[in-house]
Order: sequence, then C-alpha cells, then structure tokens
Amino acid sequence: ELPVPEGTEPGDYTVEAVDSEGNEGSADLEVLDPAMGVMTIAADPAAALPGESTSVSGEGYTSDGDVTVELVNAEGDTIAPVETVADENGEILTDLVVPADAVEGADYTIRGTDVDTEGTAETPFEVLALAAGELALTVDPTEGLPGDTTTATGAGYTPDGDVTVELVDAEGNTVATVDAVADEDGGLTADVVVPEDAEAGDYTVVGTDVATGESASAEYTVLDDGAIDTCAADPEVTVDPSTVGVGGTVTVSGVGFAPGTVTVEVATADGAQVHTVSAEVGEDCTFTVTFDLPAGAGPGDYVVTASDDDGNSDDTPLTITGDDDGGNGGNGGDGGNGGGKLPSTGATTAMFALLALLLIAGGAVLVRFASSKSGRREV
Repeated sequence: ELPVPEGTEPGDYTVEAVDSEGNEGSADLEVLDPAMGVMTIAADPAAALPGESTSVSGEGYTSDGDVTVELVNAEGDTIAPVETVADENGEILTDLVVPADAVEGADYTIRGTDVDTEGTAETPFEVLALAAGELALTVDPTEGLPGDTTTATGAGYTPDGDVTVELVDAEGNTVATVDAVADEDGGLTADVVVPEDAEAGDYTVVGTDVATGESASAEYTVLDDGAIDTCAADPEVTVDPSTVGVGGTVTVSGVGFAPGTVTVEVATADGAQVHTVSAEVGEDCTFTVTFDLPAGAGPGDYVVTASDDDGNSDDTPLTITGDDDGGNGGNGGDGGNGGGKLPSTGATTAMFALLALLLIAGGAVLVRFASSKSGRREV
C-alpha cells in the first residue's frame, strides 16, 4: 500500500514502480479534494423494463451545480442522458427512463458526472426483457414547442405490423395522428409533429398495435412559446454620447439581450476595467442605463461591453477627452464678450515687470533730485 501524503494537492498523478532488476511500471492516480466529499449514485429500482423509469439519487456533488446522469451500455455508449441540478447540499434526485429499444442485459451502468469538477460516480443497472405481448414506448425529446417534432420509439409490437401513434391532450382529445409500421423485430420509430395550434400543457404519446389492440404510452409536454426568449438574438449595444469629457455622464442602451440582468463594463483599450454597472433587461429584450464615468478614467479610447447571463454580448467604442464634463470651456474664451476675464499670457507678465523697473528707477531719480535741492537750501 502507498499512502497519499497529507496535504497533497488535488489533481492527476502517476505512481511509478521500479524493482531491483530495473523493471518499471506505472499507473494513473487521481487525488480528490477532501472538501468535495465522496460522490455516490444509486438507482431505485436497480432493474427496469424498457419504457420504465428508475429514480436516481446521489450525493457529494457541487452545491447547486449541474450534473449529467447517463444510462451507459456495455460498449460504453450513452443511450439515455438526463440533465439535473444538485441542491445546496450537493444531493441529486431525478428520474431516468429506460429507452424502449434498450436491449435486455445486466451489464448497464448509471453514471453521474459533476459538470464543474468532472468527477463521476457509477452504479450497475439491469434492463429486463419484455414478456411476450408487452409493449414499450418512449419519446425524445420529452418536451417542445408547437410545430416541433418528437420521435416515438417502441418495442414489442407485431413484427411488420401497423401501429397508430397519437398525441393526446389532458382531456383525452387526439390532436395528432401518425400511421407507422413496426420492423421485423417489432421495433417502432415514428416522428410526431406537434400541431401549431397546440396549447401548452401535458400530453401523452400513445402507440397502439393495430393487430392486437394493445398500446403503450409516454409523457410529453408542450411548452408555452410565449415563455421563450425569442427576442434574445443579435445583441447590439450603443453609448450616448460616444465622446465625453472626464467624469462625464453616458447612457448605454441595448437590444437583443435575454430578459434578466445585464452587466455593463467600461474598459481601456487594453482591457483594464474602470467601471461596471448592472441593469435590468425587460421582456422586450432591451435595456437602458445612465451613469457617471469615474474621475479617474483619463482621456483616451475605451470600450463599453454589455453581457447577459445567457452569454449574449456586444461592445461599442467610447472616447474620453481632456475636457471636464464633456469639454465645456471657461468663460470669456471668445475674446472677452460678456464680461469674461482676459487670459493671462507671458507677454503681459513681461510688460508688468518692465513697468515696475521703470517705476523703481524713476523713484531713485526723484530721491536724488530732492536731496540735491535740499542741500542747496542749507548752504
């Protein structure tokens, strides 16, 4: 046994061994993060017929993180993936439906993968054999919008026999019908198109063996097309004004962003962030936010970038000039109209200096003249 030293950083390692005769060998070793805990996964029941579901549970996953649950066959192929999210304690609980065309066998595996850490946990699973006369039916995908297509897959039908596949609403009304034929093994594949006028809600896809009258079914959900962010496309952001003085005010607007929150960032041309604000994107996929630029953002070229939580992003240039608050000049710059002060120049300063020297020299002459006259009166 080779103990892993305390404090070893999590990651991939290689264990190497060399004997006294120089023979070498190696094996890969993954050191886990103790804070993650041990990932587990279990299925209940651990065996099911095609078309049936099993409840998959697990723990040790990233808190509130994405988890992929898969049914894997003996060849390592994923035949039924399910996306779920762990709770705040890192636990998962989701249903996995065995595909109708899954071949019987005890050599299946249910695998849970933590998307953030890429860690996995596995548990064995068995696909049971359908009894004579038993049917199975599944659909993929299990939800969609009006006008979308789902594929119904079945097993156990009369070989080369006719099969009627129907989409039935919650009230039992058939809203779509497809006539199909099973293959020589009793397998079924049929595409069902959801009517354009289908209302959102829970539906059932039913596959009926015309020869025997037996049927199997699978659940399907029609989504509300009004809840889809169809306006979130081709995002575009603008800034007004596009040229502004130091510390000036700008208004950033955007269209084509996903409803929710958008982050607006002002950065230098080389990517250094100088200011960030958040704004709400409305149901019409637009936003507007007004803010003052920081006084520390000096003159130069900048980039304003807006990004939403769905990955939509766009940017636009911004120029900051050397003038304060948009470049408004000082009073009297038009030559003194309106009582403005004259500008001080180097020539004016020199003139005052020369005048002062003349005054000093003149004072000296006056003093000497007065002294002379005083002296003559005393004689």
